[in-house]
Amino acid sequence: RAYDDGLALSMNKEFLASQGYDKPSGTYYVSLWNLSDPANPEELGRIDALDPSAYIFVSNDGKFLVSSGVGPDGQTDYTYLWDASNLTKSIQTEIPDLSLYNAIFSPNNKTLVIVGYDMTKETYVTMLWDISNPAKPVEVDSLVDTSSESYDNIAFSGNSRYLTVVH
Repeated sequence: RAYDDGLALSMNKEFLASQGYDKPSGTYYVSLWNLSDPANPEELGRIDALDPSAYIFVSNDGKFLVSSGVGPDGQTDYTYLWDASNLTKSIQTEIPDLSLYNAIFSPNNKTLVIVGYDMTKETYVTMLWDISNPAKPVEVDSLVDTSSESYDNIAFSGNSRYLTVVH
């Protein structure tokens, strides 16, 4: 039996990401669901995860998942960006030493903002990623926050041109 530990709903409410633990196989997973027909949700695929994610986010078009967890060494926090357009051959981008706190996708699904704690720099960071090419996401810029708090509230304007970040 599988147990769901967390859920994330896309802003347009058409995609749902769930994370959990499959007791018989002893593995953690992240699943993506299509909810365009709420009476008949369709599981699009499942990604094996190294451990339970503390946070999970899904883009409006269902092409990307962002999750957090422990890295391959079993000790360091990582943030993962998944190309979810084909979960059977999912490409992931690993961001080592970053404890994920928040993430938001632009309404046009071309930009991703990730807020987290950079354990190497020992400070909070806000990272902007160009995700217009799902196979090759690129970090565009980052803002280092010298305060002792992370940015809790982040939002894009409806046209995806402006970003608001608030403590």
